[in-house]
Amino acid sequence: TIRVEMKGRIALFTLDNPPVNQLSDHFVREMAQALEEAFRDGAVDAVVLTGSGKSFIAGADITQIKEIRDREKILGLLRENNRFLKGIETGPKAVVAAINGSCLGGGLELAMACHYRVAAAGVELGQPEVQIGLIPGAGGTQRLPRLIGLPNAIDMITAGKPIAAEKALQRTLVDEVVEPARLVDAAVAAAGRFASGQLNLKVRTTRLRHDRLPSAAEKKALLDFTLLMTAEKAKGYLAPYKAIEAFSRGLGYDVDADLEIEAGLFADCLLSDVARNLIGIFLNTRAAGRLPRIEGLKPAPIRKVAMLGGGVMGSGIVHLLLAGGFEAVLWDINPAAVEKGVSAIRATFDYHLKNRKMTPEA
Repeated sequence: TIRVEMKGRIALFTLDNPPVNQLSDHFVREMAQALEEAFRDGAVDAVVLTGSGKSFIAGADITQIKEIRDREKILGLLRENNRFLKGIETGPKAVVAAINGSCLGGGLELAMACHYRVAAAGVELGQPEVQIGLIPGAGGTQRLPRLIGLPNAIDMITAGKPIAAEKALQRTLVDEVVEPARLVDAAVAAAGRFASGQLNLKVRTTRLRHDRLPSAAEKKALLDFTLLMTAEKAKGYLAPYKAIEAFSRGLGYDVDADLEIEAGLFADCLLSDVARNLIGIFLNTRAAGRLPRIEGLKPAPIRKVAMLGGGVMGSGIVHLLLAGGFEAVLWDINPAAVEKGVSAIRATFDYHLKNRKMTPEA
């Protein structure tokens, strides 16, 4: 899954784990082995990581963990991941991320453990774990605030929406944004600046950064406000609260202790019914169009559509269905609502008749 090419004294690793370079056990093991060899090789001054296809790394393979119900097993896997990322972050040579495509979840956590990040224009970066009931589990809650500040990190992690490379540059999540054709060259040039001493490895190590972190009083005020706002829009969900707790209990000087707190909170999420249901919806939605039993079958034409609810939206949808040539059924638990809905549909067609946009026959 790792293709290695030398660019002078810089080792270029192309990550190739189809279809979207998801982090999986074998992929991480091969990456760790390749990095270890590069760190030992006297002919290698620095390493550049880039992805194949349209992805840098589009998150972790959720199917490998979704059925785990043993808390200690979850924590063991997370600790192993954290050791891998710490090995990059505190390694003897610079590692530069050349972000060619989607950089999400574990992919962004890997990029943040690198010492420099170059992104292709237009690519997306994000921590979307909250959308499947989880929080980042490989340092996202601890590294992201160090790079972009706590307010922006709260926004990205509790909402789970990715941002474009250009915004990532404004927020200092990435160091350069270049056209895709120039990506590898720009990353190799950055790696060369580490080798020549123009860039300092320790200064660029994310876990050692504290300049963007708020004071204790500022952190408490910001998180108290965030908790208040979250309570209004995240009822029934667990992950946003666990993310806020990770910020609250972490972001100290002992990063390894903070990562252990994050791992425990991730396990709380993964073992919850909320995450199990959201992960199920995510995987089933993704698989719905790829079921083996429907291969080669043509969908049957839709002739009849039922609309449940005769309110303004329901009657409007029925109008569009009828105008589109479908047979439509309007249903509501209240007969008066059905009558009102049908009247609204007739009035809409009457309006078209008056404006001569339809004929009475139509």
